[in-house]
Amino acid sequence: MQHPFSGDLLQWIHTFLSVLETRSIQRSAQRLCLSPSAVSYQIRKLETELNRTLFERTSTGMTATHEGMQLKNAVLPILDALDRLR
Repeated sequence: MQHPFSGDLLQWIHTFLSVLETRSIQRSAQRLCLSPSAVSYQIRKLETELNRTLFERTSTGMTATHEGMQLKNAVLPILDALDRLR
């Protein structure tokens, strides 16, 4: 069974969760050992893939939109299940 999502989706979700927690591209980049531009790129790609705006971007940081919170609530149980399988 082939899924319509790219193979990078899991990495993008991991990055999304980091930005959600830190509320910052810069802090997430440091945490993930990536450049800020790579973090920003991954968030944009995830938003494009899902056709949703996941963050409100302000001068004080990143805040999840309603769609961003829905994504968080959807993926955390999946990631927990994958962790248990591992």
